Amino acid sequence: MDLIDLQKAHATQTTDKNGIKSEWVVYNEKREEIYRLPISWTEKQVMVAIHLGRNFELIAFNKGAEFQRSKAPEAMKVLQRMVTSLNEDRKRLIVENNKLANELDKLTLKLNNNDTSIN
Repeated sequence: MDLIDLQKAHATQTTDKNGIKSEWVVYNEKREEIYRLPISWTEKQVMVAIHLGRNFELIAFNKGAEFQRSKAPEAMKVLQRMVTSLNEDRKRLIVENNKLANELDKLTLKLNNNDTSIN
């Protein structure tokens, strides 16, 4: 089970092999058992419990989303600084690569001209 999605949960009161009512079982949308409620609870109490759970789940989800949105600008600034730094490193590496390529070309030219003196 990945997440407990109470928004689509439902409850069923189980019965034993003799048809006697037993505890309530709450299932998610995939028909996976989420939790059990006492046999003594009425249908109304079970529905109220699920309703309260749904409200709590929705509040928690919204608070989490709000928290993430509040952190997004800060995270974006960090990412922008990282990209800027990486672009600066890339520019420096291109310059260094060009210098090394020029030196290699000079050495190759000298070797091709049989010039053994390396400056």
